[in-house]
Amino acid sequence: MAVAIDLSGRRALVTGGAGGLGLACAEVLLQAGARVVLSDLPGSRLTAAVEALSAKHGATPDSSPGATPPASPPASPPASPPASPPASPAGPSTPPKPSTPPLHSTPSGPSTPSGPGTPSGAGTPSGASIPSGHGTPSGTGTPPVYAAPADLTADGAPAALVETATDYLGGLDTLVNCAGIMETVPLPDVTEDAWRRIIDVNLTSTFLLTQAAARAMSHGAIVTLASVAGRSGRPNAVHYAASKAALLSLTKSAALAYGPAIRVNAVCPGVFLTPMWEEIIADRARQFGDGAGEEYLAQVKAACALGRDGDPAELASVVLFLVSDLASFVTGQAVNVDGGLEMD
Repeated sequence: MAVAIDLSGRRALVTGGAGGLGLACAEVLLQAGARVVLSDLPGSRLTAAVEALSAKHGATPDSSPGATPPASPPASPPASPPASPPASPAGPSTPPKPSTPPLHSTPSGPSTPSGPGTPSGAGTPSGASIPSGHGTPSGTGTPPVYAAPADLTADGAPAALVETATDYLGGLDTLVNCAGIMETVPLPDVTEDAWRRIIDVNLTSTFLLTQAAARAMSHGAIVTLASVAGRSGRPNAVHYAASKAALLSLTKSAALAYGPAIRVNAVCPGVFLTPMWEEIIADRARQFGDGAGEEYLAQVKAACALGRDGDPAELASVVLFLVSDLASFVTGQAVNVDGGLEMD
């Protein structure tokens, strides 16, 4: 018997949502009936992502209690040109992926590749103000998705973002922490500045968001995207692996601190050909020569029991389960979604 997950009435904040896994998570929450505040860096692809999601899911009236948005939201910032994620490089032949429903519409426009370590939802401090984005309510229809640009490394930004989300949604019961950055650098060459930047974005901002969200939630669920790198280490990305290992510990501590009202879990992605993985491939090519990135990708996929990379929909479906009532007795756990790359 098929089991449908219904999140009608749920109010979610998703960070790092302009593309990749964060956008996939936002899409599946919307499909299940939740209303979503989507956050990422100002000037990123956030505007295009929210416009695409709004066009797909529409602005249906929301009569759930407490759903009234702020009375006079500030004007929306100018829309930035939509950008498509870089095309996935051709890799070795792999078994076909299982059929999955499409998660999002990629806006058309010129491709704007990101450089190494480009943040998703966090970056250079620029103040804690959270400008309102697209999805401003009009009439009786409350759009199900709303853009809240934010630099999560700025002083006070995580708390301000949670306040924006609760004001728009009329409360908060779901947080999905997807903001994060990656940099490929051999351990001896990692600078103190690079170390601090990765820790600030991946760990500190997630801690502060989790703390602020829990204060605003009377009940609900929090899911954080960690990584399989946090389980086994990475000699060429030690700062990234360390930040993700710390998130696994944070997940356990937060589950103990906030239970029984709030459940806290993590997922550990493996290989998904998102913009972050495109950067990893490009970094290795720059460091070790042409073809090194493709060779590394082939090696990692070969090490997976399923022998392939994942579709963002496959990870998002696990996040959907963890925030739903089907996972009502699951907390403090980290679930690998990696095709069998790590088995612990």
